[in-house]
Amino acid sequence: MLERGALVSAIDHNPDMLAVARQKLAEADDTRLVLQEMAAVEIADRFSPGTFDVVAGALVFSEFGADEQRYVLAAAHRVLRPGGRLVIADEVRPERLWQRLLHRCLRWPLAVVTYLLTRTTTWALVDPVRMVEAAGFRTRSEQRTALGSLTVLVAEKPATPAEAA
Repeated sequence: MLERGALVSAIDHNPDMLAVARQKLAEADDTRLVLQEMAAVEIADRFSPGTFDVVAGALVFSEFGADEQRYVLAAAHRVLRPGGRLVIADEVRPERLWQRLLHRCLRWPLAVVTYLLTRTTTWALVDPVRMVEAAGFRTRSEQRTALGSLTVLVAEKPATPAEAA
């Protein structure tokens, strides 16, 4: 995003992850980059309505329960300008049965190791399109990869209330 000239506000609740980002972005133009320690549930409190053209979440919604997902989507809707984009890249439950079974077999050992190291776990999103549309977004595209277990979903906040209907 920085390479394309965007002004970037990046957040994470984990200071260690922000340190990694600072290290990786050490050469970046720091006048266009702000890294902030905060949880995703805080964005509606910290940013004014219509602040952003794009809100992107990478592997974050799978860390939330259903209530947190709804809350963060509502907050993202609030801080996006009309016509702004929401981009979600996250783990998703594959649609086909054989893919779900394979995904579970491959994911289970990784989930155990993750839990042992971090005492946290993630849950694959079941229907991200329905989830974002229930929050008032219009889905523009969804691409699935990794045997259907990873989605990149692009949605848009309607520019006018009539478009939301």
